[in-house]
Amino acid sequence: HLRKKLGTDQFADVGPIKLGTAFVDQNRCLPWAMDKPCIVCEENCPLSPKAIYTEECFNTVRDGILTVKKATDNTVEVEETLLPDKFATGDYYCAAEGDERRKIAENTENTIVISSGEQFEKIPAAGSKIEVQVRLQRPLIDIEKCIGCGVCEHECPVSGRKAIRVSAENETRSADRKLLLKH
Repeated sequence: HLRKKLGTDQFADVGPIKLGTAFVDQNRCLPWAMDKPCIVCEENCPLSPKAIYTEECFNTVRDGILTVKKATDNTVEVEETLLPDKFATGDYYCAAEGDERRKIAENTENTIVISSGEQFEKIPAAGSKIEVQVRLQRPLIDIEKCIGCGVCEHECPVSGRKAIRVSAENETRSADRKLLLKH
């Protein structure tokens, strides 16, 4: 029975048994809806290769366009007031004009410190603008791989209605619920 469930040996042409398919609700998912880093569903997907994969993007945070007061190759003092250590999680980057974005190691109420080894090649000039950006990994579902096990939904940290939910769509036992056309 295990070979049939896994879709191996003589059952390889039909593939694994699917209970359904997971769908990401982009209006509730932390990286999609709120620009908050989270990859819990992808980390907990038990399949190999994983049915949940991520797409990386960088978004400028709210009030994240800042004016440079003075800068060195690894610090930027800004005119605006920052919440100390808000950008010290490892998910935040500083983007300066004409330079690659650099990972933020820490911040005080008016200074951003760049991670060691990521110094600016071109030091931002006084009066220029920098952007504080958050690195997001937005989850996507490979519906050909997803078997609808529900681990992702169970582990999702969003309270109430989860940001990733499994439905009976694409379940093996019902041709009426098929999502993919045969090639």
